[in-house]
Amino acid sequence: NRNIVLNLKGIINIIRGDLDEAEKLLIDSINIDPLFIEPLKHLYVVYLRKNNWKKLLDTSLKLIKVDRLNLEVHYKLAYAYDQNKKYDEAINYYNKVIDQNGKDKKNALNNIGNIYLSINKAKESLDYFLKAISLDKNDKIIINNILRAYIILRDEKKSEIYFNLAKSVDENYIEYKYNKAEYLILQNKIEEAIKILKENKHEDKFKICLLNLLYNIGKFKEADN
Repeated sequence: NRNIVLNLKGIINIIRGDLDEAEKLLIDSINIDPLFIEPLKHLYVVYLRKNNWKKLLDTSLKLIKVDRLNLEVHYKLAYAYDQNKKYDEAINYYNKVIDQNGKDKKNALNNIGNIYLSINKAKESLDYFLKAISLDKNDKIIINNILRAYIILRDEKKSEIYFNLAKSVDENYIEYKYNKAEYLILQNKIEEAIKILKENKHEDKFKICLLNLLYNIGKFKEADN
């Protein structure tokens, strides 16, 4: 069938990195048979790689219509809502994955934690991060998220525990380096924090943190340079 051939060609172009051609081929396949789920899944990958969050959500909504009982599809839709900052809808679908012990349960818990962290609800975020880490105690992403939450809450004792854990897992991880700078600020070790922030100021959030810190301690000329 032509729609199957178009889907396969779309996959080949994804592998080659030609996302525009893959998108065109996959859409053609979907137009022939809107209920054929494979090109929808691959189109989701295209928009994920393109960071096209609106089209990612549109594709996810089509996926859920075709396969409502698939928890992987629920997770995809949750993630698409998440990237579009539609947090209530995202949490709703993440919770469906969590409640039914879907294979993406750990990521769903972590992502809900990140949503709460992004809206300045660090205490609520910890409920989800700690459940997520119970499923994989060596996950450096979740460990650093927990560390970040405790730093925001200014819990020095718990921050120290997760700072040491994060360091032991991967001290070269960029999120650990950022958290280390924030942890040093919490410890009032300002010059050490400045050093780390300057070393990584090619990353936007390090640069922003550095500028805020320099202004807060009155080093205006240094901040302006």
